[in-house]
Amino acid sequence: MAKNTCFTCLLKKKNCVYDYICIIYFIINLIMAIAIKSIPVLKDEAAHAFTSAVTENTSKKSSVDFSKQVSVATKILAKAKI
Repeated sequence: MAKNTCFTCLLKKKNCVYDYICIIYFIINLIMAIAIKSIPVLKDEAAHAFTSAVTENTSKKSSVDFSKQVSVATKILAKAKI
């Protein structure tokens, strides 16, 4: 490596007189490329409990009756002539 050149500048194929700045830049880019955390995965008991809770809640989905709210909304819209 020639004097006043650094690793990142060699990758870009140009000379650099700011060796320390380029080295710090290279280290920061290397650190930021590392993954922070992996995606958590449910296993065994937790997975079975989650799927049962999902099926339970999807069956309750249609149990809410909005007929009163729909009638009020239609009256408001009719009065507003929309």
